[in-house]
Amino acid sequence: IEQERLTIETFGDKDESLAGLYNNLGMVGRRYGKTQENSILYYKKSIDILGNIYGFEHTALAYTYCNLGSAYAKLSPTDINASIDMFMKALELCGDDFYDSHLIATIYNNLGYIYRNQHLYDLSLNHYLKAYKLWDKLGKQKVRYLASVYNNIGVVYRKLDNYELALENYIKALRIWENHYGYFHPNVASVYFNMALLYEESADYAKAVENYEHSYKIRCVILEENHFDTIISKTRLDNAVLLEKGSKLLSELDDDTNF
Repeated sequence: IEQERLTIETFGDKDESLAGLYNNLGMVGRRYGKTQENSILYYKKSIDILGNIYGFEHTALAYTYCNLGSAYAKLSPTDINASIDMFMKALELCGDDFYDSHLIATIYNNLGYIYRNQHLYDLSLNHYLKAYKLWDKLGKQKVRYLASVYNNIGVVYRKLDNYELALENYIKALRIWENHYGYFHPNVASVYFNMALLYEESADYAKAVENYEHSYKIRCVILEENHFDTIISKTRLDNAVLLEKGSKLLSELDDDTNF
């Protein structure tokens, strides 16, 4: 509030500096606030100021529309359409010759996530692949984001029961994240967990157990044993162990009935 007052006193209430401050306040609220309403309010204030300076169809507004879309996505399921509208508006403002392909890739990735949660897997995959192509061109400077989209593509392929392509993308994500962050990192735990789900669904329980163990081990170290994600990993691990034992027992019974 004090920074807002000082900025208005120094530059006035229609200056680009104030728009930047509102955008930053929106980002802080989106990441650390309990609700998204204040973030949305700040982003809209930023858009109003920038729109009055540059015009409401100027590319300068694309970043804030993208942030606004993310805030709506976190608000509630009923605001998903508003989120999509904001992301699509940001893409429209970027146009074909926009210089920041990272922003465009981020928008495609966010849309892919939304469509995946709506079970629109083909549409989700289409947007993830668009994000992948852009981040792949950026090379090493965006390699962390490339790993994220590999993981996301893997999730969609698993939902489509294409386990081979899902695993291929998970492994690519795992290699990048382990190389970039090391073994004990939340993203590494997540991709091990995703691979375990894949193996469990394809009835390869031994590999499911192996990957759940990795996920559980990492989360115990970085999140502690009583964290929700750690508990989920342990629960799935215990279930996979039982499935593996049951599978072995059934196999032995089958062997006993052969003449």
